[in-house]
Amino acid sequence: MSSTRCRNESADFGEWKKIFGFQKGVYPMTRKNRFISSIGLGLFLISALAASAPAAPAADEPVKPPRPLKIDDLFALKEVYDPQLSPDGAWVAYTVTATDLAKESSDTDIWMVPAAGGDPIRVTSSPKSESRPRFSPDGKWLAFLSAREGKRTQVWLLPRSGGEAVKLTDFKTGVSDVVWSPDSKRLALAMRDADPDGAVPGGDDEEGDAPAAGVEKPKTPKPIVVRRLQFKRDGAGYLDERRRHIHIFDIAGKTAIPLTSGPFDDSSPVWSPDGTRVAFVSNRTLPDADSSQDRNIYVVEAKAGAVPRAIVTSPGEDDSPAWSPDGRWLLYIQGCDPKDMWYGSNHIALIPAGGGTPRPLTASIDRNAYAPVFSPDNLYVYFLLEDGGNQPLCRVSVDGGTVERIAGTDREVQDFDIAGKGPVVVLEATTERPAEISAVGADRTLTRLTHINDEVLKGIKLGQVRRYKATSKDGTPVDAFLTLPPDFKEGTKLPAILRIHGGPTSQFTTGFDFEWQILAAQGYAVITSNPRGSTGYGTAFSRAIFADWGNKDFEDVMAAVDGAVAMGIADPDRLGVGGWSYGGIQTDYVITKTDRFKVAIAGASGANWLAGYGTDHYQYEYETELGLPWRNRDLWLKLSSSFFDVEKITTPVLYMCGALDMNVPLLNSEQLYQAVRRIGKVRTELVIYPDQWHGIRTPSYQKDRYERYIAWYDSFLKPKGALIGERKLEATSLFGKPLYPAAAPADRKKTLEDELAKATSEFVKNPDSADAVLRLGLRTTDLGRYREAIDIYSRGISKHPGDARLLRYRGHRYVTVREFDKAISDLSRAAGLLKGKPDIPDTDGAGSTAVQGASAKPANTLQFSVWYHLGLARFLKGDFQGALQAYRECLKAAKGNDESLVSVSDWLFMTLRRLGRKDEAAKVLDVVRPDMKISENMVYLNRLLMYKGTYAPEDLLRTGGSDVDLATYGFGVGNFYLMNGEKDKARAIFEQVMKGPAWQAFGYIAAEAELARMK
Repeated sequence: MSSTRCRNESADFGEWKKIFGFQKGVYPMTRKNRFISSIGLGLFLISALAASAPAAPAADEPVKPPRPLKIDDLFALKEVYDPQLSPDGAWVAYTVTATDLAKESSDTDIWMVPAAGGDPIRVTSSPKSESRPRFSPDGKWLAFLSAREGKRTQVWLLPRSGGEAVKLTDFKTGVSDVVWSPDSKRLALAMRDADPDGAVPGGDDEEGDAPAAGVEKPKTPKPIVVRRLQFKRDGAGYLDERRRHIHIFDIAGKTAIPLTSGPFDDSSPVWSPDGTRVAFVSNRTLPDADSSQDRNIYVVEAKAGAVPRAIVTSPGEDDSPAWSPDGRWLLYIQGCDPKDMWYGSNHIALIPAGGGTPRPLTASIDRNAYAPVFSPDNLYVYFLLEDGGNQPLCRVSVDGGTVERIAGTDREVQDFDIAGKGPVVVLEATTERPAEISAVGADRTLTRLTHINDEVLKGIKLGQVRRYKATSKDGTPVDAFLTLPPDFKEGTKLPAILRIHGGPTSQFTTGFDFEWQILAAQGYAVITSNPRGSTGYGTAFSRAIFADWGNKDFEDVMAAVDGAVAMGIADPDRLGVGGWSYGGIQTDYVITKTDRFKVAIAGASGANWLAGYGTDHYQYEYETELGLPWRNRDLWLKLSSSFFDVEKITTPVLYMCGALDMNVPLLNSEQLYQAVRRIGKVRTELVIYPDQWHGIRTPSYQKDRYERYIAWYDSFLKPKGALIGERKLEATSLFGKPLYPAAAPADRKKTLEDELAKATSEFVKNPDSADAVLRLGLRTTDLGRYREAIDIYSRGISKHPGDARLLRYRGHRYVTVREFDKAISDLSRAAGLLKGKPDIPDTDGAGSTAVQGASAKPANTLQFSVWYHLGLARFLKGDFQGALQAYRECLKAAKGNDESLVSVSDWLFMTLRRLGRKDEAAKVLDVVRPDMKISENMVYLNRLLMYKGTYAPEDLLRTGGSDVDLATYGFGVGNFYLMNGEKDKARAIFEQVMKGPAWQAFGYIAAEAELARMK
């Protein structure tokens, strides 16, 4: 059951505590992600090239630089969770989850690793998932849960001495929890009552576990009969009167007895050290447990017919009992004051095992604490703490006192375990990597035990996450995070996206967040914050928005945006906003309160709260915070302002939701979409994911959602002409602007793709051929995939280091992606290789010129092209003397070819003028005539004629042509003004060029370089 409203769900390793929420006082479940292996054509080419390369790279082979994150990396990464130490402290069992996109499913297997470090061992490998590995206290068995046989999750036992796992239980309902008795002879099991009609339920418990694969729904489902006050739950659907209870299972006899019963849900069973009693959690409010959330701690003798006794009876949501090693005390999470609901902080408390007065241990720190356990020596209590954007492992003396932070500074500890011997182990994540298991040393240093995702991450360059403080409108300090693109350069402004977390009672942390990173990889600055309403900052901070949503928290997230703008990083004219669940709800408030955002995405959001009542699963929470709508209608209408103020929206907005969502049901998104679409002032879309609850779990839908995020944001925050959907960052401009490949012209796309396919086939047949590598790189370039082409040339150079052609083309592409030093290095090497050798045509080996494309005839020689591009790279760097030397050599190689002559003369003229050698520059124009035999380089001829006075600058600007032609003419005109002292006119022309889409054109790059020098 969720007591946190509409948690954010961002698919960044699932982070289920943000999808469905978590019970106050129950440690949130560990993060989950999805795995996919999807090899596109580009990746296949790289793999083929890698297979043909030498086993050990050549000494001069450049190291392949890390690439930006891609959407598919979400599925390449695996999840690690649930660390469990063996009784002797020698081994750690844990689970690893991977996802198969084709099968639209995930598979979880159990692994073990030595607690002292070493190679991991895979324990299970069935095609169905195994979870909750639990060592028997005598160390002989490993129990786990799986539906590997049949339709329902059952208990399995694996002998640690060797052998196959055996199925232990065969209940008519699924088992959701398993706990060993101290003597290793019995199990305490939690499971939902079986359906008397024998039908397989939609889930084994109210938390909505999906039915096992292969379960067939009845052809004609039975009518749904609703009698409960709490009659629905996201992920589980409509609730019937079956409840979850505790059972004791005898292993030797394979018999079970019910330990609890009645119209209540019981959970979290734990055995007393002597094995005579079981403590558990239950809400047994009479006459109807659905009318409150008063969970208490009960103890019952471990025998049939025993009557549970309430040990903790405080009015809050008490949870997570744990026995002291001596059996004298019960440790538990004491819920906050019910009037504070989910906004209040819980804390750790002790109570005598027989009942009595609780002893608070952490109430003074006013932070949510989770997962308390005693240390084996009975002296300390270990627990997790939500604390200002971090989640450390802490401990406190059983006598109270100062809370010590054991591990987790600037990271998120998601789980931990302690055994009688061996180290404390933690599942911990940082902003740079997903969660892995580490051992905590005596000096509190962390030693990694698992390295599940290291291989994937080593080839990826992630963005830096910076923390900063913002000041809200009323002076309240707000914790914020800024995630930057991987190749961010200080001093550049970026399009920025504000992402808002769900809850609202949750927090962004210093753990890994895929969503931050994938948006940053697209060239965005990603702004996130923990506004009022967030946990981790105390009850007053969280409760500040009680019955007042979209005001103080709105001011706080806007302060975070203002902070990023003040840093000079976030471009105030290119801002986007979005979030899921309460993050989507807050987005709806934001776009009715300000027009600063150019684009918005509201996922699983709501605005008309009268429509929410009775259609979502928050009946108790609504009544506690807002009162009943027919009794407190003014407040309900006030909080629904983002629906009734819908005509104020000037921001294009994308709405998204799961079709089955019972947390923030689809009807909320439908209403908002209908209203915005009916008004018709801004562009809007509604995306509905079939068969999905509040959290989007189907892998292909997760991928689709990120593709739509990027496409929608790009449509309004990126220049026209960029591809939408998943795209690879090709370059970053000299001003920090991310550059993506433009879409291939529709009339040529099929031809270009066919040519690439042909070049690929030729390469696969003959991977050792330099000609095959060259053609493959050229055809890849034709489709705007410059980074991929650079990689292809690089691997070719490793096999053919003396082939000047490969260096020439890689150097050319380094110019395109603004890596001028690398271009100069390659082209200088190529010039050295060609020195004293006969010149050859600059072709791709198939009779076509590599510069102009597959349909053109040879125009330039290889030596000409090498010197030409070397001169260009030096010119762009501002090394005009070096450029002059290169162009002098290039002029020699032109050999009377008019096409070559005009192109080099143009750059030579400009270089001489930059050096102040006006008379020499004028002599360059002597050879320029209107009747020269030109077909491909007419733009250069016209620029030269302008310099000569035949045309006025305005004549060139009126000429028209392709985007590349316009950039080329634009730079020529701007340069004309610049060399004649009209700097302001030149700047205006250069800026106009940079508004065009042809960022790969030399004219565009040169205009960019000139503007950079003018700054």
